[in-house]
Amino acid sequence: MKRMASITLCFLLLFSLLPIALAHNSTTKLNDATEVTNLKVNYQENPIGIEQDRIKFSWMLSSNVVGLSQEAYQIVVTDSVGETVWDSGVVKDSRSVGIPYGGPELELESRYFWDVKPELFITASQMF
Repeated sequence: MKRMASITLCFLLLFSLLPIALAHNSTTKLNDATEVTNLKVNYQENPIGIEQDRIKFSWMLSSNVVGLSQEAYQIVVTDSVGETVWDSGVVKDSRSVGIPYGGPELELESRYFWDVKPELFITASQMF
């Protein structure tokens, strides 16, 4: 009887940890299967001559993973030599459209580049 209880406890412990292991593996695969596309500034690709006080970023996620969501993002803006001009830090927000620029004033007639790193998750019910 004691041995049966021990086996049952081990069985329950093993299966209670299974969703955690699956979530970890899915997160790794998620990033490989997901791509950030349609990066836009003021709803345009590669805009020229935009007004500083109205800079807004947008992007889309392209993935074959069902149930994928963005829970946070980080935007980094760099100048033409690769120096960071603005780093939003990690922002806990699922939005990916119309995100306002929050950095210092940009120089006129200068070229800047930006990238976004979304933090993704998938609901546990979608993993099975």
